[in-house]
Amino acid sequence: MVDSFAHRRALWWYLPLLPLILFPWFWWPPLWKGARALVHEGLERPVRFCLAWLVPGFLTLSLISGKQVHYLLPLFPAVALLAARGFQENETRQLRLRLPAVILVLFGLLVFSLPWWGVLPEWGTELQARWALPMIAAGLLL
Repeated sequence: MVDSFAHRRALWWYLPLLPLILFPWFWWPPLWKGARALVHEGLERPVRFCLAWLVPGFLTLSLISGKQVHYLLPLFPAVALLAARGFQENETRQLRLRLPAVILVLFGLLVFSLPWWGVLPEWGTELQARWALPMIAAGLLL
């Protein structure tokens, strides 16, 4: 793991991928307002717990030379819990769902249109509709 020859990456390799990994939440303004509210209100025990899970895990995975994007999956629940807590602390207490809804619909349409671009293998063409239609439906419901 430390001197990986199969998929050696630089120390900073995860950082440019974070906006893509956390898409669409990374680009959602209420998430950042909630994060600011968490910082201003002080770090309570649940927030400290999530940070104790997220920060050392991310740093440890960054220090290991063999990096893959899917290694970060165990950290996603901590991000989700922090985001939920930030929304709860947000002073407006209103979630603006238009941006995530539009993103879900557009991303679903993109996934649905992939077979026409010729970028999927044969087995991927039958799976794409199973992923695209629920995303489009969820976006329309929002």
